[in-house]
Amino acid sequence: MAEVLKNNQEVFDSSSLATDASFRKNAPASNDDAPPEFIKPKKYLCFADAHKFAKSLNFKTRKEWRLYVKGGITDRPPKPENIPAHPDGIYRLKGWQGWKFWLGTANQGLNQAQKTHSTH
Repeated sequence: MAEVLKNNQEVFDSSSLATDASFRKNAPASNDDAPPEFIKPKKYLCFADAHKFAKSLNFKTRKEWRLYVKGGITDRPPKPENIPAHPDGIYRLKGWQGWKFWLGTANQGLNQAQKTHSTH
């Protein structure tokens, strides 16, 4: 389960701990306060599906998203465990295009400008 390095530090493979009966019995309920050896590997939705969920919430700013993932916005469905609180880190190399894209507001300013221009 643990590998000892030259400097006598142990390195834990948390994926193997998740199947260990003692790990399941002693593990914290969430990863938030867990020491590194107890952190369960998370499985997130693919970027496209997570992005679709994020857009459905109709948030306009990253600040709203952060408040939501901390439980501060209660008029929306709770954040599923398979949606990351920090999508910019999780999807950095898997489709991330910025907060405006994530929230679905990237083209709203452009679309509004085009509507205004076309009516004059």
